[in-house]
This record gives sequence, structure tokens and C-alpha cells, in this order.
Amino acid sequence: MLAIIYLLVCLLTGYGIMVWMAPSIFDVTKQTYGKKDINVSPILVWLPAITITGVFLVTWTVYILGHFFASSRTPLVAANLITMAGYIGLSAVLLYLKVRKKQLSKPPVLCAETKSYVTEGGLLLCCIALATFLMFYTFHVYDGNLCIGYTVYSDFSPHMSMIRSFSYGNNFPTWYPYYTGIDVKYHFMFQFLAGNLEFLGMRIDYAFNIPSIISLVFVFMLLYVLTVKITGKKLAGWIAALLFAFRSSETLFTFLAETPEGESAWQRLKDNTEFLGYTTNENWGLWNLNVYANQRHLALCLAMMLLVLILVLPKLYETFEMWQEMKGQPEMNFQKYFKATFFEKSGWVLGDYKLAVFIGLLAGASAFWNGAALIALLLILFFIAALSKNRLDFVIMAGISGVLSLIQSKVFMQESSISAQYFFGFIAENKNLWGATDYILRLIGLLAILVVAAFLYYKGVKRYLIFVFTTPFIFSFTVSLTVDPTVNHKYIMMSCMLLDVMVAGFITDFIQKKDVVRYIGAALLVVFLTATGIYDTYSIYVRNGGGREVSLNLNDPVTEWVHENADSKDVFLTAPYTVNPVTMGGAMLYNGWEYFAWSAGYDTGYRDVQVAAMYSAATSEELMSLVEENEIDYIVVDIDARNQEGYTVNEEVIAQTYGVAYTQGEGNYKFTIYDTRENLYYQ
Repeated sequence: MLAIIYLLVCLLTGYGIMVWMAPSIFDVTKQTYGKKDINVSPILVWLPAITITGVFLVTWTVYILGHFFASSRTPLVAANLITMAGYIGLSAVLLYLKVRKKQLSKPPVLCAETKSYVTEGGLLLCCIALATFLMFYTFHVYDGNLCIGYTVYSDFSPHMSMIRSFSYGNNFPTWYPYYTGIDVKYHFMFQFLAGNLEFLGMRIDYAFNIPSIISLVFVFMLLYVLTVKITGKKLAGWIAALLFAFRSSETLFTFLAETPEGESAWQRLKDNTEFLGYTTNENWGLWNLNVYANQRHLALCLAMMLLVLILVLPKLYETFEMWQEMKGQPEMNFQKYFKATFFEKSGWVLGDYKLAVFIGLLAGASAFWNGAALIALLLILFFIAALSKNRLDFVIMAGISGVLSLIQSKVFMQESSISAQYFFGFIAENKNLWGATDYILRLIGLLAILVVAAFLYYKGVKRYLIFVFTTPFIFSFTVSLTVDPTVNHKYIMMSCMLLDVMVAGFITDFIQKKDVVRYIGAALLVVFLTATGIYDTYSIYVRNGGGREVSLNLNDPVTEWVHENADSKDVFLTAPYTVNPVTMGGAMLYNGWEYFAWSAGYDTGYRDVQVAAMYSAATSEELMSLVEENEIDYIVVDIDARNQEGYTVNEEVIAQTYGVAYTQGEGNYKFTIYDTRENLYYQ
């Protein structure tokens, strides 16, 4: 019940903020950017807007207050009570002041056009169904067990640990659970939200899935609105949603073409249990809906990005409208266009400062929800601002978001994990121009061709938008910010999401004339664009069903022991764990499965050596020295530790040196936790 109240407080707070900072949000669905009347339901924009605003603000406040009460065993009790009470009061005051000024009216929900109820309602129901399937199918509780899908359980290891470090523990100041004791370099606020909801009484699968479903549905809603506002066509909104859900690629067609003679292609598709892939790491599910099941924190920030674009694009359109008006003037030349664009006062004067501040705060607050989305948004905003009116607004947005992001980095990271360097080719096999081009064509297939066709077809602002929306794609192929360039795939997905808008508009323009041939051609285009993505979704169904999921007993005695006896600042020496009963108890690992820590920017090589030295220490003196140096509180000896290839566990020395805090099982499967604070050597 408290978790539901928390979410309602987020909605109320977001509404109170929006009516003061960005009241235009309730009217943005009335017209296209070209001033053409449209009938789009306002709730498709303002509901995501108030929710994202409220969730960011309320959750950050709870987190910050958690630091103030960190000396308490359960700091989230006071942090939540103060935050919810405070924002209920603040929202009441904000709304009362608007009522007193007679500036508050009931927010519009549906559009005036009745037939739109069916089309938009149908789209919304389809999106909710898809998002619910995706999230609950890969993560749910059944018969007392937490079932984690095979395609997501690996990345869920640090996610679950982070969630439980807050719902079960006291992770203030915050450490990264898989390389604990230093800082946190990985964006974690979505996991904090889920952990707080579990702390407030929501079962863990609901606490993680409900925000995930809402976030993904918001992406569909805002993508639909953005598409209709750019193209003026609701059919384009539907197509953009389809293209976003089901990726374009030639992968499926390559797979079918390789079907051996005499073998059924249909049966081959049915029997396949892997993600198809003919480019590097494509078979990981890097490009399909599995990303949103796996990286739950991504969708919320994509929704934030779309919301910001919906709000700022009118400023870009104003410049192109000015150019159109100038065309009719005598003796126009490039110099006059350049001067009017970059030296006229209207290009730089401050416009809606409240909206600029709001966007800056919203974007800046997202840095530790998903940093990649913020980087992509700032990149896009830079090129929008270059040709927009009121550039000072964009300076304010960038300044506030940049300062907030820098503050968060300084607070959470002792040393930044981001190191920008030129890196051409992304993960293409051949890192040259032709190799990258070949990779792109194989990866996104027909979409690449249609983007080029749309760029040639459109003129003016739409052509420029295609360029702007391509910039994160270009960034991913030229710059690497981390040790693992594979993580740049998110920038490509963001670009494709936005380019889907323009391609959807191009396809609907193609069928403007009532021609059966054009209708069939457009339908075939959509089929070919989405076929691989649809099959990928089938693969998600197959790969996460049939007993392939990882199942964890929610009442496992090890999990319960860690929960009840260990503090979030206790450091566990373990084998390189992924997700297991120890991590589900909220334990902080000295060196967990190292890919998670390595890709986040930690020096896992050093700790690999230390882990081997501690487990294989020849004497108690050597072990105690290493344990003290690395500040280890608990040593776990189990089958995973005993079977490691890099070292041999000297359990006899460990048992002679430290007392047993917990043990179960026998032989090679014996599981024991040693407490280093119970020193037997000196007794």
C-alpha cells in the first residue's frame, strides 16, 4: 500500500511542478509543428511528463535524505515519510496558488475526435500488452521462487544486488555491489527506485516490473505523439511504434536463405532457440526488445528524451518558417540567410526561461538513471540549437544539465569511468569506411536505405531532422567513452528510434494517393522492416520459457542469513558470482563476476590477484594480512570457490583463522561463511 501511495505522490508532485514550469505540455497535441490541426489525446503527453518529473524529483529526494539518516539501520523509513509528506504539502500549495489565480483547469484527457479513441486506445492496449509480456515473462515470482529469464539473468545480477542493497540494506554512501568498497560508476537510480518500492512493501517482481512497463509504454506514447506532430499523420505514428518495437535487419532473410535444400525453413525457424545474428555480438540480443527487458533503466530515459524533443522542436521550426518567408524577398542570398539566422536578436534572445530551466533540471537529473540517454540528448540538442530561435534557452538547458551531471559524477565516482577517445568502426569486423558501411547495411537492413531515400525526398526542416537524429549513430561509430565499445549500441538504438519517425512519415507520404499498388507496396515495406524484430520477439519467448529461466528461492536460508546478519558495508570475499542467494541478500562483493565491474571502469585485474592470494593463503598470518588490507568482513567458501581454475582454496587455513558464521551442506557442496571479525588465531 505504501508503495502505491509513493507512486501517487510522484504523480501529484509531477503535476504540481508541470502546471508552473511547463503548462504548455497540456496543449502540445493540438497542432503539428507546421501549425496543422491534429486530434491527438493530450494524456499521451502530459501523463508521461508528470510521471517522469515526479519520479525523478521524489526519488532523488528520498535518496538524498537517505544519506542524512544513514546512521540509522533503516534510513529509508524517515526518508520516505519526510519526502512523501513534504511533496504532498508542496503540491497542495502549488495547485492552490493556481486555483486562486484561476489558472488551473482540469487537464484534458482525450481528443475531440471520437474515432481517435479507437486508434489511440488500440495502440495503447497493444503497447501495454507487449510491455507487460516482456517484463513479467522475463522476471516474475512463481510458487515462492523468483524466476529470471535466461536472456536477462546475467545483467540482472548487479541490478538485483543493487536493488537489494537498498531494500534489504543501507547502501549509503552508495557502493557498486560487484566491486564494493570504493564508489559507484554505474547509473543506479532506477534500481534504487525498485529497491525503495520493495522496501515500501511491493513484491520484488512488481517493484521492478511496474516501473519498467510504465517506462516502455511511455516511450511508445511519446514516440507516437512526436511522429504525428512532425508528419501530421496518425498512421505514421502507428508505423513508427511498429518499427521501434520490431527492428529492421536483413538477419532473418539471411538465415532463411541459408536453409539447406530439402529442409523446411518454417521448421528451422521453429526449432531455433538462439537469437539470430550475422554481425558481431548480434546473437546477444543487442538490438531487439530484449534490451528493454535487460536494461530496465533505459526506457524511462528514452521517454524523457522524447518529451524534451517534443517541447523544444518548435524553436527549430521557427527558423525554417523564417527562411520560407525570406524566399519571397528580392535579392536573397546565402549571406542574408546566414545573418538572419545567427546575428538577429530573435535567434539568441531568451524565450521561455521556465521551460528551459525545467528541461535542464529534468535532463540533469537523469545522469545516474541512464547516462547514455543524457549524452545522446545533449548531442541532439546541440544540433537543434544550432539552427533554432532562442538559443539562450538551450544554453540554460545545457548549463543546468551539465552542472547537475558533474555534481553527481563528483559525488558518486572517485575517478570517472568515462574517457572519450576516437574509435572508428564501433564493433564492425573491418574498421574502415567500407567495413562500417557493410556492417550498417547488414545490421539495420532496409531501414538504412529508407533513411537515405527519406533524406533525398524531404526538404527543409525534415531533412535537417534526419541529420540531427543520425548524430548519435555517427557518435557511436567514431567515439568510445568506455573500455567496452559494445555499450555504444544504445546510441545506435536511440538514433534508429528517432529515424523510425522520419521513415514512418516517408512511408505514409508514399501512400497519400489512393492507389492499391502503393498500399500493397507500403505494407510490404513494413513487413520487411519488422520481420526480423518480430522473429526476435518469438526468440525471447522461446529462450525464456521451457524451464530455461534461473530460479531462486525467495526464502533461501542463505539469502535470509545475509539479510538479517550482514550490513550493506560488509564486504564479502566470494567466487566470481553472478546472481545467487548471496547477492539476493544484498551482499556487497569484493570482486563479483568481473565483466560487470570491468565494463563499468573498475580495475578488476588487481582484485583478481588479491582474491587468489586470500583464498590460497598458506598461513594464517598471510591470510590475516590480506584480509585486513582489503577490508574483508566475510569469506564464502563453496563449490564455486573450490572449482575456480585460477587458485586452489586452502580452506584449512581459513577455518583455523576465522570463526564460522553460517554453514550448510556437506562435502564439495558444503557452503560456509567465515566471519573475519571472529579471529581464532589469537584465541
